Parts: sequence; structure tokens; C-alpha cells
Amino acid sequence: MTGAKKRALLLTHRIPYPPNKGDKIRSWHLTKFLAERYDLALGTFIDDPSDAIHTDVLENLCAATCIRPLGAMQGRWRSLKGLMKGQPLSFAWYEDELMRSFVARERAKGLVAEIYFSGAMTIYADGAEAPLFVDMVDADSAKWQSYAADGLPFMRSLHRREARKVAVAETRAAQLSEKTFLVSPEEADLLKETAGMPQERVDWYRNGIDLSFWNPDGEFPHLTHPFDIVFTGAMDYRPNADAVIWFVREVWPQLKHQHPTLTFGIIGRDPTGPVRKLGMEPGVTVTGRVDDIRPFMADAQLAVAPLRIARGVQNKVLEAMAMGVPVVASSGALTGISVTPGEHLLEANSAEETATKVLELLGDPEMRRRLGEAGRTLMQDEYRWEAVLGRIAAHLPPGK
Repeated sequence: MTGAKKRALLLTHRIPYPPNKGDKIRSWHLTKFLAERYDLALGTFIDDPSDAIHTDVLENLCAATCIRPLGAMQGRWRSLKGLMKGQPLSFAWYEDELMRSFVARERAKGLVAEIYFSGAMTIYADGAEAPLFVDMVDADSAKWQSYAADGLPFMRSLHRREARKVAVAETRAAQLSEKTFLVSPEEADLLKETAGMPQERVDWYRNGIDLSFWNPDGEFPHLTHPFDIVFTGAMDYRPNADAVIWFVREVWPQLKHQHPTLTFGIIGRDPTGPVRKLGMEPGVTVTGRVDDIRPFMADAQLAVAPLRIARGVQNKVLEAMAMGVPVVASSGALTGISVTPGEHLLEANSAEETATKVLELLGDPEMRRRLGEAGRTLMQDEYRWEAVLGRIAAHLPPGK
């Protein structure tokens, strides 16, 4: 796809399509936006073999692509080599000679901008002549520091090392870029503080929502036996796994005592062993991967997001609100989302508070209706992707 548009390079750490998990939703909408503005060259990695069938979507959208397979064993080997070199393991994971060749070829054609989605992609920044823009999404160094708080001694030590190395790499990435973007004002302030960056070099744009897709009146099948309460997300992601394990252990018994027939659906791909075991609890079902999570949301009485480890903006909260489903969420799950607890959703943090708020919603259909409508209206007013991406557009070079 060529024309009068100028050429730009986008590197993402994971193939943007299909947009079926948090970072891919953001990177997919960024990719579409940039492909409309520029002749876009896309370099990316496939870490889930089932995504390989979707490469034609990106090849038809972009002027050039380099889509590299990246299995877990390959990534671990690269990380091990990065360990020997003193690099962050999560950055070295993406070191790829063919990707470097692709980047060099694209630079030779003349670029007006290079955009990197995630800090890890800045391992390819050396030698760039065009302005760099980094969508870091989250300050990952803080995530690794939170991981270092528990676990086996060796893993705590490894996570502390990763937090230190990533913090240094994030600082370098911010210094190299014309503008570094994050997903919320809180994440932007954190990077400015840790990297010592001036206000004008760091900005943020929130995650948006595709309201035509996340539409309670949309066309999708409805469940014969819906769950009363749902949690959605990739279930191999540590914060999600931690959240549902905590909820089932600490909150679920209180709920079942009051409502013996209550059901809880854990909806999401790749559940870990401990998450799968939750399905042995009365009323709890772990679905694994589903083709479409909208039927599970649309027919639920409420959604929960009791995250205790949280970074960035939780798409699960935005999606539930867009579907008109009332939400009970922890304060961490609400970071970067412009909501008023009690007006758009309910906030709860302790097990007792979470159980109380869930029981309150279960017993009050009018409150469920009011919160669901208010959440949907907020998404319509402030979270459309078209408006969200306007924030980054103001900083990029023109496409023609």
C-alpha cells in the first residue's frame, strides 16, 4: 500500500491483531491510526502460534511488514544471553537479527518517524535518524518491583534485578525519544519522577474502547446458563491470576453463604494450574479461551476486578462498563480511569468490603441498572478511540 504519504516505522513487541488482550487492543488501534497517516512499515513478533493465521490483516494494512515468530524457549535463550550482557531480561527477549535487518532497510528508504510500542522495542533505537516516539504504556520497572515483594528468594532477587535494569532502560528510552507516552497521568508522573524527565517530554493517552463492538445491543449469541458474576482477562497474566485466586479464597465463601446457588465465571485464555483448580470450588467455572467474551458479560449480573497487583489501565473495566455491566473493582484496577465510585461503579478493596458491595448489587436490580447505564454513557462520552488517539496525533510529524 503506497502513495503520497510519508513513511514511518512501527515496532511492537506482540502482533497487534487480533486485538484479544490488553496491550494488543491498544497497539491495534495505534497501528490502524498510523497506517491511515503514513506508509507504515510494521515490525512485530508472534508469541502465540494461533495468531499466525492473522498476518494477512497486517500485510494488507501496512506498506511493509516483518512478522517474526518468537516462542518461549527462544525468548528464554535470548534473555539468558541478555543476562550475561547485563541487559534487562524482558528487553533481551526480543533481540532478533532479522528484525534488525528490517529496521535498517526501512531507515534506508527514509523515515519521518519511528514509533516503538513498549520500552522493550527501544533495543532497536540505535542508529535512528528520524524522530523517535515511544508508547511505553506502563512503567514496567514498577511492575517488576512489585513482583519482587513475594515468591521464592531466587525469584525475588531476579525480579529486583529486572526492576533496576528496566528502570535504567526506561530512562534511556525516554531520553532518546521526542515524546514518551504512557497510559495514564499516574504512569506518566511515575516515569517523570524515576527518569528525571521534564514535563514536556512525557505525555499520556488513555486506552479507548470500540463502542460498536462492546455494545450490549450488538449481535452475539446469548448463554443458556449465564454466570451471575464474571471476571475477564488473560489468565496466565500474574495480576489476573492473583486477583481470582484471592477472590475465590477470601470473598467467594461469604457470597455463597448468602446465595448458595450463585455462580462465578473466570473467562479468559491460558489459565494457570492454580487458576484451573479454582474450578473445583462450588459454583466456580474456569472457561479457558472463548471465541467471544461479550455473551458472558452481557448476561452477567455484575463483573468484578479485584486486582491487587495492577499497572496501567484495566481494559476489563472499560469493556464491562461499555457493555452496561455494573462493576465492583479495587482501587488499583481503577488507576487511570476517570470514574466516580458510587456513580459509575463500586469500589472495594478488602475481602469484607468486596463481599458487601457485591451482595449489595446482587440485591438491588435498580442499582445495577443505574450503574450500568452510567458506565456505558461515560464510555460513549470520553473513551472513543477516535478522540483518544487525537492526543498522540498532535505530536507526530505530518504524513504528507
